[in-house]
Amino acid sequence: AFSGTNLVVFGHSWTEDGITNSVNAYWPKRVASAFGMTLYNFAVAGAGWGRSTSLIATQITTAESNMTAEQKAKTTCVVAIAGINDILNSVSAADVEAGFINFNTEIARIFPNAQQIIVPFNWGFGGLTSSINIFIETELHKFYGYLTFSVVLRKPTTEL
Repeated sequence: AFSGTNLVVFGHSWTEDGITNSVNAYWPKRVASAFGMTLYNFAVAGAGWGRSTSLIATQITTAESNMTAEQKAKTTCVVAIAGINDILNSVSAADVEAGFINFNTEIARIFPNAQQIIVPFNWGFGGLTSSINIFIETELHKFYGYLTFSVVLRKPTTEL
């Protein structure tokens, strides 16, 4: 059902294309290839939901201005992996929540035919305290029902 449609991705270094020191950045190409989709990757290393120096919202603005109406209409899946930079830079819960809400609202407006998938914050980062993990889980529960959350179970390989 995805073949011939577009996959649009947002996020940080785990998603940005061309980061040679991040084995995780290969996932968008692998997913697009596996499903026969055209990939549009707007991720920027260091980005976060509420991190003022590099917002996911800026990536959304770039996507809106760089993609044609036809490309937007053919987008069936939008994926965002973000949050670790918010945690590492002590971004407030209110700013992270505002970033989530903005993502949901803007993606629904720009890509009306797309499923939204969020991959939460902390995969691969063992330095989070239990209180931060509880905070993350609590925040994510606020969005169940209108966003799909994915859990990454293992680190992908670098082979394409």
